[in-house]
Amino acid sequence: MVKGPFSIVSIFGLTLWIDIISHLLIRKKLKRINPYSPIKEISVIVPVHKELEESIQNTVSSIHHEKYPVKNIILVGDIDSKTENFVENLIKKNKNIYFLKPPINSKAKRINWVVKYFPYLLGEIIYVRDCGSISKNDCM
Repeated sequence: MVKGPFSIVSIFGLTLWIDIISHLLIRKKLKRINPYSPIKEISVIVPVHKELEESIQNTVSSIHHEKYPVKNIILVGDIDSKTENFVENLIKKNKNIYFLKPPINSKAKRINWVVKYFPYLLGEIIYVRDCGSISKNDCM
């Protein structure tokens, strides 16, 4: 092992000390998002296709538990009549959930249909989440 002023161990030790001293002397304030006055409005589009009630419920509750506030949750797609009744009850409980039935079968075209014909429902940022995907509360 090479010893001296230019060895790997001494350079690593020196850079470590420079890093520690610079962090102690120059403190930066970390910007945090205030959930009561968010930076941007986010709308979540959830394409659904013959999904189960449990899957829709888990996805919606996962979105509601996000740290960043969501403007609207838009469920777009086709579901059976039993699940449609469940979604209608979900909409009555939550004022920011919408269900749209597009005349299109493609997932991508459904998302584009919402963006084109319902811009008043959308925030500044559009986040697309598949139905059935559950995430931690800091995904957005």
